[in-house]
Amino acid sequence: MAKLEKERLHHAESENRHQELMIQMNEYVVEQGRITEHWKICFLQLVSLANGAIENVPKLLADAESAMPIFNPPKGIEAFLNHSKKLMEEMKNVMARAQEN
Repeated sequence: MAKLEKERLHHAESENRHQELMIQMNEYVVEQGRITEHWKICFLQLVSLANGAIENVPKLLADAESAMPIFNPPKGIEAFLNHSKKLMEEMKNVMARAQEN
């Protein structure tokens, strides 16, 4: 009889440990969901900020380029405009890939 009682006690203890682990796992899953949602919101805010920041840049670049002299434009300004256009194109590509995913 003592052996049967020990087995029941062991089974009850195992069941309690199992329940505790299940509760811990569920709490972990909930916390991971909160963390994921937090970073999703942060990413969306960053995307919104980036979109707002670059919204007028293409027009401003075109305006600046059209204001430059056709012959012998200042090399530094020309390099800056070309670099800015390249960055804008890269940002558009990154944002397009992010939206696809």
